Amino acid sequence: MPQPPNNKKKKARKPKGKKPSKTTATVKILPNAIKMPTRTMPTINRSSKMSIHESVCQITDPFCAKAKGSKWPDGLGGCTMAMQLRAHVPYSSLSNGGRLVYASASLPYGILDSDVYGSGYYTQNATYSSSTLGNSFTTYAATYRIVSWGIIVRNMLPALTSSGYVMISRITTMPAISSTESPGVVFGSEVSTHPLYAGSELVIIGRPIGTEARKFVPLSTTTTINTGWDVIKIEVVGAPASTTGVIDLEFIYNVEFTLPDAQLTLHQFVKVERPNAPKAIEASNLILNRIADVSNKGIESFGKSVLNAAETAVEDLLSSAVGFLGL
Repeated sequence: MPQPPNNKKKKARKPKGKKPSKTTATVKILPNAIKMPTRTMPTINRSSKMSIHESVCQITDPFCAKAKGSKWPDGLGGCTMAMQLRAHVPYSSLSNGGRLVYASASLPYGILDSDVYGSGYYTQNATYSSSTLGNSFTTYAATYRIVSWGIIVRNMLPALTSSGYVMISRITTMPAISSTESPGVVFGSEVSTHPLYAGSELVIIGRPIGTEARKFVPLSTTTTINTGWDVIKIEVVGAPASTTGVIDLEFIYNVEFTLPDAQLTLHQFVKVERPNAPKAIEASNLILNRIADVSNKGIESFGKSVLNAAETAVEDLLSSAVGFLGL
């Protein structure tokens, strides 16, 4: 006879092995488990980076096109004007084939020239002189401070008559007026020599000395100068003797200044104070510590070196800020 169907479910066989310990815990992964967010480094697009680099360069590189009209970003300028002073001053060689010039950031008078040579000595002039455009500065400025400044030294002689070299020194104080000095004396924290040849161009950037450089000061006179920035010594050695127009010095000053009461009509043109930007100041200081003081490759090459240094400085500051925030 046929057997009735067996509807009972068969029990699943348990795998052979050791029984799990009673102390063993099992963990189940829930389908809707909370996931921790991952941290990513903040990114800045190329155009924004370039804008940051240029904003730092404009307060560091005096030859930068955007340096004109710049203000120092410490938030302490108040109601000030900003302008760029540029002037060319040609210098001739003396009877020994040399010339000695000291230049500073003091305005409007901050140049000490030695146009007399005799008995083996240069004799400094009895007064400090000014660049051509510096004299008009006395009409429009009550107090001022330098944002950046520099000098371009150009050889003016043709190839057949060019000879000698230029010695550049960086010192902290201006020599006394009417003092004497032997030619070729080497002193200063940084000294370099550069040959004079047709088309040669030297770019020199001024450096601040401490916090005095960022204070507003009264205008200098023919017998008193302002300090706070280094003094640049430029000496021509071995050029053709008693020759007109051996070198041309182009002085560039980017200044921030207050207006005197007599210029009341100009007060309506006062620029808005630039906000405090400590990181921009820090980046500017980093750049000055990384670039060369003197470049014999021209303004364009010097500008690229400053921009490259600005890129590195900004990247360093951004990475340190990210590390500080724990990102």
